[in-house]
Amino acid sequence: MMTPATCPGMTLGQVAGAVLVPASPAVFFLPGQAVTVSDPKAQVAWIVIRPFLLIVSLALSFCANAAITESHGYAQFGVLKYPASFTHFDWVNPEAPKGGTLRMMAFGTFDTLNPYTFKGTSPVSTGNFLQYGVSELNEPLMAGTGQYDPSGDEPASSYGLIAQSVEYSEDRSWVVFNLRPQARFHDGKPITAYDVAFSYRTLLKDGHPQYRTALQEVQRVDILNRHRIRFVFKRSGNPLLILRLGELPVLPQHYWKDRDFKATTFEPPLGSGPYRITRVQPGRQLVFERVKDYWGKDLPVNRGKYNFDRVEVEFYRDSDVAFEAFKAGEFDIYIEHQAKNWATGYDFPAVTSGKVIKAQIPHRIPTQTQGLFMNTRRAAFADIRVREALGLLFNFEWTNRTLFSNAYDRSISYYPNSEFSAIGLPIGAEWLLLSPYRDQLPASLFTQPFTPSKTDGGGIPRETLRKALKLLGDAGWTLTGQGLLNAAGQPLRFEILLVNPNLERILQPYIEDLRRLGINAGLRTVDRAQ
Repeated sequence: MMTPATCPGMTLGQVAGAVLVPASPAVFFLPGQAVTVSDPKAQVAWIVIRPFLLIVSLALSFCANAAITESHGYAQFGVLKYPASFTHFDWVNPEAPKGGTLRMMAFGTFDTLNPYTFKGTSPVSTGNFLQYGVSELNEPLMAGTGQYDPSGDEPASSYGLIAQSVEYSEDRSWVVFNLRPQARFHDGKPITAYDVAFSYRTLLKDGHPQYRTALQEVQRVDILNRHRIRFVFKRSGNPLLILRLGELPVLPQHYWKDRDFKATTFEPPLGSGPYRITRVQPGRQLVFERVKDYWGKDLPVNRGKYNFDRVEVEFYRDSDVAFEAFKAGEFDIYIEHQAKNWATGYDFPAVTSGKVIKAQIPHRIPTQTQGLFMNTRRAAFADIRVREALGLLFNFEWTNRTLFSNAYDRSISYYPNSEFSAIGLPIGAEWLLLSPYRDQLPASLFTQPFTPSKTDGGGIPRETLRKALKLLGDAGWTLTGQGLLNAAGQPLRFEILLVNPNLERILQPYIEDLRRLGINAGLRTVDRAQ
């Protein structure tokens, strides 16, 4: 819905109502800071003394906007697929029966149930876990992007979950989330704007860097009333920021106020979603049970989902052990990530009898990037020529044919299987965006599309080896009888860190190809906690 800008808050009463909450403590938030006024007389005195500062601030922030949009959802690009009247997503069965137990597996282990800090490994960060749609994460304001509940058919769009609607200015300089009055935590306490503000401050101060990246772009947070909160941005014009704030997990202030947010814990944190954790075997098992009186069970974003009464997740450190457990019937679903196993491993009796159904399900959900990532803080990797040479020496075609049964396509983007992959040369709006920074970017970006080296599936061609050696030579490395050395006589030596032992057989041929060029590389496998 589009409405003309009306300069909200141009009378003293409106200004006071926009920032100070009547009949409750008045709170005006700055990042990491709050001023609370609990005495009504103090509220009046403060308003009378400082009206012009407040009015000017709001006028500058909001009255310049040509239009204000209020909607049931938010699309970073284009328009939303689903209208305000939608009842469920197209990819769910709204009449799906509810009940039963689903047994699943996750790869790895966990040493905390707090997924929001840098300390420890939580279940949601282990392999396979997010793909099942049940986790220890708190519900966010909006659903559709982020970790909690990614969309199955629409990129970069979200719909109201805890927030029933979102308002934002045309220049994207602020956003307002209107919360659903019926939203409740599992202990029955209502979810309010105070919980949202608390979540913002807590994650900005003590949260994982992935949250701070977006939250630090907020200039201030205004509680407009118990179910209405506004975020004002430091800069306008960033359409992604509204999407990221919609992903903000809403934490219960009353639960966390007397607990150490940064500490690891095996106590199931208080949530508000369709499941609650009812059993924990540290590092080994989690049991979720469906919340029968879940406040949001009839929302369009939830209808047709979360159908099992009980979800049991077993954690395995080794995928081979997990697969054998699946063959023995110890859990119900197994998401295969090994091409060789997919090609040759499913000949056991349960497949033959039809008790296990092997199926490939095409999708357009953006996939995680898998590759080797170099630590550019190390001097050798800081040189782009060294990184390019190391890329030339990875024989993908041989690896795909010999080890993957030709099941893989090579990634040429950090955003594979999505609409955000850059293909070919920059043109149109992309060219206009990059052009002002042309002197800071590689010239080849504008003249030749990125194409990784290719082989015929055999060895690495001599021409490719010569090109790699030249790049290394230009970067100051010389091939000698003692290997590849720099001007100080130091060898080019590094270690590839793995968390999955199954990758060792895949990368060992790469290690051997590197050694043929005098590069001393090795593999080391650790578990995720390390």
